[in-house]
Amino acid sequence: MNINPGELNKRIEILKYSKPDKQGFGRELVSVRKCWAKYTKRSSSKDKEKEVADTDISINSIRFLIRYSETEYNTKMKVKYAGKIYDIEDINDIDDKHEYIELYCKIGTS
Repeated sequence: MNINPGELNKRIEILKYSKPDKQGFGRELVSVRKCWAKYTKRSSSKDKEKEVADTDISINSIRFLIRYSETEYNTKMKVKYAGKIYDIEDINDIDDKHEYIELYCKIGTS
């Protein structure tokens, strides 16, 4: 995949919940990584919905493309962009080359 690094022009922050205290309280979102990303909104027509209805990726999802790092990501993490919090639904190391990672997200519910 040929990517123009100049397209990584949106600042995002990847967050995770902190561990609760001994009483089970105090969970808050803490920063894991701040980086530059390419933001792509994926929306579709009714025909496209039929094509991807059997996939795990939301039809109205957001894709953040970031450079690879040794940071381990999971679907319990969140992405903060432009004052909004997004839930990570899927993570893809493109072609397993450890160059770029795609984070497929949707607007957060929590």
